[in-house]
Amino acid sequence: MFKTITIKTKFYLFLVAIVLSVFFLYSFAIKNTINLFVENNNQEGLLLTAKNGVTEMEETMKKLHALNVQIGIQNNTQDVHQEILNTCSNYCDKNNLLVRAYPDKEIITIGQSNVEINKIIVEGLFKKSLQMLHMCEKDRRLGRVVSVKFEKYKDIYAKKERLLTSVYLQHIVTE
Repeated sequence: MFKTITIKTKFYLFLVAIVLSVFFLYSFAIKNTINLFVENNNQEGLLLTAKNGVTEMEETMKKLHALNVQIGIQNNTQDVHQEILNTCSNYCDKNNLLVRAYPDKEIITIGQSNVEINKIIVEGLFKKSLQMLHMCEKDRRLGRVVSVKFEKYKDIYAKKERLLTSVYLQHIVTE
């Protein structure tokens, strides 16, 4: 039977046999191995996502807290009024400023949230007062600085000019 077939035809039949054998080899042996390899990689990716999920959630919660603090929302578990007094008085002690007054906080209720406004009056140099403003709003995130009033007056007893800085800090307390 194969004696009457030419070499060229035998070559084409040989190529067809190789292609068919490669196709059957792929479909029965290699395809399953490749599918298992791809599925394994997908499962490893899901495992890494699950491992990193807790840390990503913590980072997201930290970002959310930072955004809440930046816009002035705080939990009512903290006594922000006392924290502002402690932070500002420590800063004033270190930077030769004098806390002249720290009246009680004003609370305004809007819906389910309370807006607290704290006022602090500091006496001292202009540059140090500005640094304290930056520290309160950006570094320590004690609230938003909604108003600042610089007032220069003449002290008749010391015969010097003094600078008073009135700072209004606002933050939102959720219930």
